[in-house]
Amino acid sequence: MLQIDAQTCDLAAAIAQVDGTLAQSPGQDRQWEMHCCVVLECMRACAGEAYTADLAAVADIGGLHLDAPMSTPRLKLWEGATDEAIVVVLGCSGTRLDAADDVLCDLKSQIAQPHVNLLDERLPTLGNVGAGWQEWWQSEAQLPRTDGAVMKDALTRYADRARGSGKALSISLTGHSLGAAVATVAGFDIAHFLRADGVSGNVSVYAFNPPRLGQAGIETLYMETLKSKDSALRFALRQFVRALDPIQSTPLFMHHPHWHHDSDAAAAAERTGSGCGDRFAQFVTSTDQPASRINLADNHELTLWRPYFLSTIQPAELRRIFAPMQAQPAILKGSRVSRRDLLAPFLPRPRPSIENGTE
Repeated sequence: MLQIDAQTCDLAAAIAQVDGTLAQSPGQDRQWEMHCCVVLECMRACAGEAYTADLAAVADIGGLHLDAPMSTPRLKLWEGATDEAIVVVLGCSGTRLDAADDVLCDLKSQIAQPHVNLLDERLPTLGNVGAGWQEWWQSEAQLPRTDGAVMKDALTRYADRARGSGKALSISLTGHSLGAAVATVAGFDIAHFLRADGVSGNVSVYAFNPPRLGQAGIETLYMETLKSKDSALRFALRQFVRALDPIQSTPLFMHHPHWHHDSDAAAAAERTGSGCGDRFAQFVTSTDQPASRINLADNHELTLWRPYFLSTIQPAELRRIFAPMQAQPAILKGSRVSRRDLLAPFLPRPRPSIENGTE
């Protein structure tokens, strides 16, 4: 297993090598795979830290400093910089069972409502999305921080700082479960807002075990409005899903922005580990095998991604995640979730034991 400490490694440098202005093709950098794993493990760690309501207890990640005045119990902001870029990570909390607002958010998301980009209502929209996902993001975006600034003000400040210093702006959003859905909506809004402002850099979303986002048509709206734009700001949606995770099949009658749960076996196999996009926007879904075929809730654990990133993930999969236009989609047998999967008997497969935990 790779030895990566999410608190002490250099996340900003790793992002620059795989997703920023210094990014090289996989064959040009011997340390490229390590940089990829650093980014993935740090994003997983940020998604876990986002659950912590007490800001004083939230750890710095990857050498990035937690900006407590701009953070809230549900949304954490870490920042740092390299010589080439200003680096920002936004961590969106998943459902905290002791927080009534989070539980209500999940319930509300069974109903769809029209999406509006609160950062600028003139920007592209997603049709109908889960009401709770959108309300979570919009309430946090409008919440005044200690200096009275709201999220739009913070994004504008980062954009101005980047332009004034001649640097790129790198914004990553990460979240698990509910937080993954929120990060996916927020990333869409932020990318369009910064593109309209002429910002150079990238916006990347890391969505771990995401529930479905919105009604039919969201796939086209999400991808097509971000693709094929002559922009200095690139976008990436990187979803990490696990077979037999029941949460990924909810809400009913809704859809993921890039990955389809309910499809026939042939189409499902074709899309497993799929990637698409263009040089301005990339959309990748990486699928892991189930951790349990008996207790399906285990497949939703965020902690299971750590051993996957540090010991299981293959170089070809890293190339798909970070250079999807250079790699062919991987096909993983039996890695899709469907209603038939949930009802059919399963034969156990050998798997190294993994100690479950909570973030």
